[in-house]
Amino acid sequence: MIWTHGEEHLKTSIGYLNSIHPSIIFTHEYSSSLHQTLSFLDVQLHLINNAIQTDLHTKPTDKHQYLLKTSCHPNQTKKAIPFGLFLRIRHICATDTFFDRRSRELIKYLTKRGYSRSSLQRDANRVRSIPRHTTLQSQEQKSAKTDRTPFVTSFYPVLPKIPFIVNNYTSLLQATANCKEAFPNPPVTAYNYSILVVCI
Repeated sequence: MIWTHGEEHLKTSIGYLNSIHPSIIFTHEYSSSLHQTLSFLDVQLHLINNAIQTDLHTKPTDKHQYLLKTSCHPNQTKKAIPFGLFLRIRHICATDTFFDRRSRELIKYLTKRGYSRSSLQRDANRVRSIPRHTTLQSQEQKSAKTDRTPFVTSFYPVLPKIPFIVNNYTSLLQATANCKEAFPNPPVTAYNYSILVVCI
């Protein structure tokens, strides 16, 4: 909120709120007229021309230990992490100036973790082209299909392409009466499966 009645009245009001009931104490933080910024969770609030603008806030203790590019995870996971982080910045930062500044910082952190600077810059540019108001809209949650069969396996980089194998041997799921009962609607392609990859 923006308080317009002076710092002393604010302190008096907070004191009154904390005196109403002994077991209810409000924690509070405020900025003075000299330092018109305030942090709340991962958002930094700036008062600019009597309007609140938001920027990304990170704690000084944050080490930015993102997943290493050399980590034993599926490539799609390592591709999704930078894009998701840039999208988070786009969602939080109210202006392109804030977004550009935080994106440059993120690129610096991720290059230290082994990610390619050129691919990071592409992701940043791609996210910057998304209008911010669309990132603030709630997304429709698609209901999960109840006829899908989960296929769970441990991930290891040298494993063959499991979706290809499942697709080629789908007919085996109908080989016996028990299989037909467990898999009444065998998938035509592996994309009808929910494949959950567990990283070890």
